[in-house]
Amino acid sequence: MELSGLQKKVTPIQGDAKSLPFSRSCSDLVVCIHGIRSFQNREAVVKTVREMLRVSKERVFLAESAPLARNMAQKAHLAIYNLRRQVFLVLGHGDWGGIPYFQQKELERIAKEAGAMKTNVKLIDVDMPHHLAYFPAKIIEKIQDEKLRDNLKQKWKKALKMLERYGEEQPPVITVNAWKK
Repeated sequence: MELSGLQKKVTPIQGDAKSLPFSRSCSDLVVCIHGIRSFQNREAVVKTVREMLRVSKERVFLAESAPLARNMAQKAHLAIYNLRRQVFLVLGHGDWGGIPYFQQKELERIAKEAGAMKTNVKLIDVDMPHHLAYFPAKIIEKIQDEKLRDNLKQKWKKALKMLERYGEEQPPVITVNAWKK
């Protein structure tokens, strides 16, 4: 914040996104960029978007990766990313995030279910590297069930080979503008 010159204009707040400590209609725009995938499940996403709409004067803006691969680097990203959730759930850590990316139509349905009266949804190719999906194999080693552990480890090795061969690229991004009225 200091480097951007915004430290006097932005107040960082940590809390539950499903229950924001703000009054109704207090923000010009509420934004969530690549945060949807960090929620526990679809229900938590709907509650959060509903809360974003509550504190917004007019609209909210969401941006999230799409589960689409237009090239091998994007396919490599999806291979390792989609494996994360499986591993986290087996370990009993669904709270570690990494829910599957939502399809474009599903993000629109979520916004409407949360109370948006109007939406504008777009798919954008961003053409940039992406390195956040990787997780170390040692996490898989913690799985007690040997057969399941070996199966997931094989999938991880295959995904890692894809990453090494093709790199990792950001899949297309879905943007959602959702208006209250």
